[in-house]
Amino acid sequence: MALPSIVSGNRTTFDDQDDHILDIEKGIKFLNPRDNGIKFVKRLIANRGSNVAKSYKHEWNETALPVRRETVTIDDSATTLTVGNAYGYQIGDLIKIDDEVLRVTALASGTTLTVVRSYGAGAAAAHTGKVAYNLGSAAAENAEAPAGTTLNSDRLYNYVQTFDRAVDMSNDEIAQLSAEMGNPFNAQLERITLYFWKLVANAVFKGERIEDGTLKIHTMGGIDYFMTTNPTSAGGALTLALIDAEIKQIVDSGGDPDVIVMGTKQKQKLDALDTTAVRIGKRERLGGSQDVQTWQSGILDHTVDVIVDHTIPDDELYILDTSKLELTPLVNNGINGRLSVEDATTPGRDGKKKVLRAKYTLVVRMQAGMSKLYGLT
Repeated sequence: MALPSIVSGNRTTFDDQDDHILDIEKGIKFLNPRDNGIKFVKRLIANRGSNVAKSYKHEWNETALPVRRETVTIDDSATTLTVGNAYGYQIGDLIKIDDEVLRVTALASGTTLTVVRSYGAGAAAAHTGKVAYNLGSAAAENAEAPAGTTLNSDRLYNYVQTFDRAVDMSNDEIAQLSAEMGNPFNAQLERITLYFWKLVANAVFKGERIEDGTLKIHTMGGIDYFMTTNPTSAGGALTLALIDAEIKQIVDSGGDPDVIVMGTKQKQKLDALDTTAVRIGKRERLGGSQDVQTWQSGILDHTVDVIVDHTIPDDELYILDTSKLELTPLVNNGINGRLSVEDATTPGRDGKKKVLRAKYTLVVRMQAGMSKLYGLT
């Protein structure tokens, strides 16, 4: 078989990452630090670490841990107990309902446990809509290992979306404005970069997962697309009870919310709820804490950051566990999907054209770790 011929001369094309004029994802932290319009996206990029997508269809596992407790009903003589997922239990587990303890002796089906009633504590009784606490297993001495607990694992995926935004200026524009602005092309590029990240922020919250097989276009689903457990219609003004109820849902599901994201209107509402805030006058230099960028809930043992993001509509507020969210670039086989500037000027063109291009997808590792209030007044 003939070998490919060798082309002599200087090399003018390189791998994708070497073709980039400037790799500017890290530069997001320097874009208008006072402009909160992209603050949440900045946080996702800062928290991502080294994770990358290696295919346009990025997959991951979302594992639901066995419940610590659940609400059940059983009569006074039944020897089977109906639960949400029997495989979250194992033989030997002790379940306490009111004062009665039951011992699991078999996993009869996917939703049914065989139990011994009144196991050492409490008389067998009817329990209707009562909380059942799993006290853990109590194995006999020299007992064989029981059947293993089976975790529910959902295989989820999102598409990698190719974002791009072009900057195009004629040579006449560049020549006319250079004396006043230095290089106007660079100034325009900075402005377009900020606008680019605002569009990505829209997709992070509101994106729909779409595959266009004809045009080979893929779009990524955003937070709203993946959120199924905890979106709540408020139908009124923001209250402390609404916020704590959403935080409770996340915590009860195993999440640990660390940020509240909202637009400017709900930020004003949130500040008004903080009755312990200390307002000091222009002449005063001492006083209590004026930190309005964090929020404390009694449910959590830490504060949550408050982010004003112009992406969020006035009637919405998000409470999120960002440790379970990632804005991940496509990186594989020499392709670098992080935001970059690429030259798109046609040879001989009277002007310059550059394109900001990036390939990202949103990864949601625990949808129950997200909550949203909507319909706020």
